[in-house]
Amino acid sequence: MKTPYGYFVSLTLLMILSGCHPDSHEYLSGGCAYVDEAYNYRMILCPTQNIDPIICDYRYDDSFIIAMQLPSYETYENMKNTKLSTVRYWILSNLNNMFYGPLTVEEFEIKTKALNVPAKLKLDTTSIHEYR
Repeated sequence: MKTPYGYFVSLTLLMILSGCHPDSHEYLSGGCAYVDEAYNYRMILCPTQNIDPIICDYRYDDSFIIAMQLPSYETYENMKNTKLSTVRYWILSNLNNMFYGPLTVEEFEIKTKALNVPAKLKLDTTSIHEYR
């Protein structure tokens, strides 16, 4: 079970079997899943790469998954005044199995246009304030 898929299955099972927080899991496109284990443990798990906590919003269709991620406290403290200390954006293209990110909001907007991400996959930026 040394494949990325094996790690994905193992980690998913571990998260399902542990914790007191009411778990929430949603299967997304491209073999990915959104996992909500706790307030600060919301992530997207994929067979080849994960988007670590804290996911504050995401959208998906058959072709794309887009996500908005807040930095952890440690990241913020260690990387002040860098793009990684701010809200980060991610794009997973199931069309070419590529991850793009972490991106700034400006980079995200440019990349979504370049990849022709549908307008219906619009992130709710007000969700940032719910997690800060």
